[in-house]
Amino acid sequence: MKNICTGIFKWNRLLWAMLMAILFWGEACKKKDQKPPGSSVKLINEFRLLAAENPALTADIAGIFSRDTIYLFLPAGVSERSFVPKIRFTGSSVSPATGILQDFSTVVVYTVKAEDGSTKAFYVVTRALSDEKSIQSFILEKSVNPSLDADIIGEIQGESIALALPAASISSSLVPTIVYTGKSLSPAGGTAGNFNNPVSYTVTAEDGSFRNYNVFSSYNQTVYAGSEDGYLYALDARTGRMERRWNLGSPVQSNPILYNGNLYACSGNGTLFCIDPVSGSVRWTHQSDAMTGTNAAPIAYNGAIFYNDFLLNTIYSEGGIYSVNATTGARRWKVPRELAVSMTMNNGVFYSPQRFYSMYAIDWNTGVNLWNNLVSPIGFSSNPCYWNNMIFADGELMDMIAVDLSSPGTMKWHYLNGTLGGASFAPTVYNNKLYCDNGANLNCLDPLTGSLVWRYSTPFSGFRPPVGMNGIIYCNTRGGELYAVNAETGSLVWKFGSYQNTSSSLGNVTAANNTVYLGNWNNSITALNATTGSVLWAYIGTRPFYSGILVVDKAGAQYHSGISGNQQ
Repeated sequence: MKNICTGIFKWNRLLWAMLMAILFWGEACKKKDQKPPGSSVKLINEFRLLAAENPALTADIAGIFSRDTIYLFLPAGVSERSFVPKIRFTGSSVSPATGILQDFSTVVVYTVKAEDGSTKAFYVVTRALSDEKSIQSFILEKSVNPSLDADIIGEIQGESIALALPAASISSSLVPTIVYTGKSLSPAGGTAGNFNNPVSYTVTAEDGSFRNYNVFSSYNQTVYAGSEDGYLYALDARTGRMERRWNLGSPVQSNPILYNGNLYACSGNGTLFCIDPVSGSVRWTHQSDAMTGTNAAPIAYNGAIFYNDFLLNTIYSEGGIYSVNATTGARRWKVPRELAVSMTMNNGVFYSPQRFYSMYAIDWNTGVNLWNNLVSPIGFSSNPCYWNNMIFADGELMDMIAVDLSSPGTMKWHYLNGTLGGASFAPTVYNNKLYCDNGANLNCLDPLTGSLVWRYSTPFSGFRPPVGMNGIIYCNTRGGELYAVNAETGSLVWKFGSYQNTSSSLGNVTAANNTVYLGNWNNSITALNATTGSVLWAYIGTRPFYSGILVVDKAGAQYHSGISGNQQ
């Protein structure tokens, strides 16, 4: 009986184990048949328009994501709005599908479905990239720049911005306030700039295109110069932009002047013009008897204008020196002279040299000759220079002649070169030194003794009249070079142009407020930085500019070339 009970017990344990095994196996099979839940991630990772699949595009365009909005910035000028997108996403599907042509002229909704069946909408917006890139205003504000007395508003003309600065001493750390349209500006507004030289600003548009602006600043306002085309030009001294021109009827080689608000210049046919530079009207004209022009400059004094023509006395015509009323143009007097060259005046006396003849001293009011016993063997070729009661003049043979006006008409000293035509252009006194040329040499002389201080030589061609500014002597040559030479030492500071690559002779130099201006026989007027010789601007005309240049600054001061007879 005991064995039977034991067997039954063992059998029950076996049945229980088998039952538990079946239960565990069933549960395992049940778990095996169940799938894990799907992912809920539903994202667009990348949205691109490929140029290879969209002929209207020249480059791929990547969508810019902002949460659930995707922006497609199209280049300016692209009118097409139907594109095939390339989409990379995370999820089970995206609708509309990648690679399907879509019209993006309105917002397109792309829906990404996750593995768990949930969905998320993405909104695709297209917008054309702007090509706008312009500076709207450029201001130097007094509130930002304490050195200024008032705001200075830049004058915008195309890609040029002109600043009329309030003093000849230009600050190197002015901060502009700039309003512009575009994506970016470099340098950024509010950045201090050195406006001693032109400053370039670049405006970049949304589409990547850019526009460069050059800011020119100057205390100088207007440049006046005559051309062989018969016109007298007025240029903006800061940019070189032509503001106005007047037709004088024949080549203009005369140096213009301003007097009592009027502009005076001579034409090649011997006509003196009085011009209102504001209205542009011609107030009056005066015709010389010889009907021939001059490369000299008119001189103004005590309500009168004085000028000369350059011609021999003949049976048909007569050259001379003329005095006319500055207001009416009526002739006051005429002194007949042959081959009279540019005059110089001091204290009511004109000093008028003649080619192949002597020098005359003439009373401004009456035209009476005060003395003329100063004679150079072959005469004089350009206007003399006045300094410290002395007159300096270039003699064709004896080079440089000095006259002490305490003994008028008597030669005090002469600097002898010994070659015909040695000193051929007007001398200049600067910082108590006399500067002149003789052939291929620029000489610095002691004006009291005539002794040589230094000499700068060039192997190519003779010098034209020098002018001085900021411790530098500026002098150009007939061969096409402009030299900047240290006034004390005679050492070269910089040179512009070269004899080898400049086919035309440079005109006479005018220096004003850290800028050098010169005309050229290659039909141009050029403005250079006086310190470095770098080109600030160039105006290109149709014929050569031979006349000396008149520069007028903001204060009304006038600056002339050395040959003008109007001493700087």
